[in-house]
Amino acid sequence: MLSHSSGLTKLQEGVSLKLEENRQRGEKMREHRKEYLKLDERLSTLSDRLTHNVMVPFTSKAFMPGSLIHTNEILVLLGENYFVETSSKHAREICSRRIKQCDKVLEELKKELELVQGWKQQTRQLQQEGEQCLDITEEMSDAQLKDWRIQHKESVKREREKTREAEEKSAKSQSDDDLWKRLEELEVREALEREWELD
Repeated sequence: MLSHSSGLTKLQEGVSLKLEENRQRGEKMREHRKEYLKLDERLSTLSDRLTHNVMVPFTSKAFMPGSLIHTNEILVLLGENYFVETSSKHAREICSRRIKQCDKVLEELKKELELVQGWKQQTRQLQQEGEQCLDITEEMSDAQLKDWRIQHKESVKREREKTREAEEKSAKSQSDDDLWKRLEELEVREALEREWELD
């Protein structure tokens, strides 16, 4: 069985791991968002002209002048190796949606981070409180423990007996009440039948 302090230590380790995982996911999502913003900026200027003069990589160290044509035709990854060819306007719309999705995920990660930091603070506080507390243990011999168990068993038996008697008494009083109500209903019915016979 784990002691109180070792359990808190394990909890703190788990919370710290969750905190680090959250920070890494947040960093990765911010990087994605930054890349999407660069892409959106590039897509906004790409369709302004029909051709763009660029330096085309010929090898890893050699470049040669060239030009980009068909700048309004963009190949977009939809996921799972599915691509679609679309205009730069539609590609910007897709990019904007992905930026919004990144913002949404970042907001969720921020809330999760606040929650995990609260957990960490509470575990630290619990550990500090645990260090200030003392366990009180009473030593008992086997004979004393046996006597206590017998007394406890008898007191539980008495309590159950009292509860059963109270339930029987309430059931009896309830059945008496039901009987009196039924008698009153019959008396009313009898009185109504007499009136109808007289008419």
